Amino acid sequence: MSSRLAAGKRKFVEYNGKKLSYLDVGETGAPALLLCHGLAANGAQFAADAIYFSENGYRVVVPDLFGHGYSHPTQMVDLKDCSISALGKDIIAIIDHAEIDEVAFVGNSLGGLVGLGLMKSYKHRLSCFASFGTTYSLQTPKLAIWMLPKIYQLLGKRLVAALGALGVSKKSETRDKVRQMFGECDLSTVIKIAVQIGNYDLIKHAVDFDKPILFLRGLADNSIKPTLGPTLTAMQATSHFKLVDLPDAGHCANLDSPEMFRSELLRFLQAI
Repeated sequence: MSSRLAAGKRKFVEYNGKKLSYLDVGETGAPALLLCHGLAANGAQFAADAIYFSENGYRVVVPDLFGHGYSHPTQMVDLKDCSISALGKDIIAIIDHAEIDEVAFVGNSLGGLVGLGLMKSYKHRLSCFASFGTTYSLQTPKLAIWMLPKIYQLLGKRLVAALGALGVSKKSETRDKVRQMFGECDLSTVIKIAVQIGNYDLIKHAVDFDKPILFLRGLADNSIKPTLGPTLTAMQATSHFKLVDLPDAGHCANLDSPEMFRSELLRFLQAI
């Protein structure tokens, strides 16, 4: 991790049997930007981005979702602690702890789902929303969801990390970073989260969200490309949605195409 990011403060908050961690980078009074990672990754995914946006006038909050990075359980983990709704409440606990009223929410994959979930009950805490590697609805066969925990447990964390890295990018540097982050997660918690996000439909949340939405589509992100039809059909009929293509980016667009990711996101934020 960059020594400059280390100058930002790592903070912890105890909430609902969880010890939640986040990095707080930038000036306290600046507009707040929250960067939320995907499943089995952690806040280190946004280390360089946190520096960039803090230098461009933002206070950047980078959480580790429950079971990821430095965020760990303090008691027995139940399925209800790992739902999209529960992860969203964790984020609210973090921004409450940081004494932030409203954030620009940016999420990758699972992080995007958490933000979409917040739109229903915590719309007033979001100034805008951006995502990449996130489809707003997904229908996975029940058999595949049933098999997932067994496959993860059979493979073990090291092999899950290696296969996960291969699936998110064609770029070796991105794969190395993802492999490292995957190796740092709590696999049992990740499994509990994964089985709950196989089937969902959050499109209405986004349609009803009357604040700016940015969808950064990595054209090399083959993991969600086949599922985007319903999302784009619904959202492109609204006036608050913007689609931007990142030609050389996979599932973790900020790692594959950092300069384009940052410039497009900054343009979006500055236009609000």
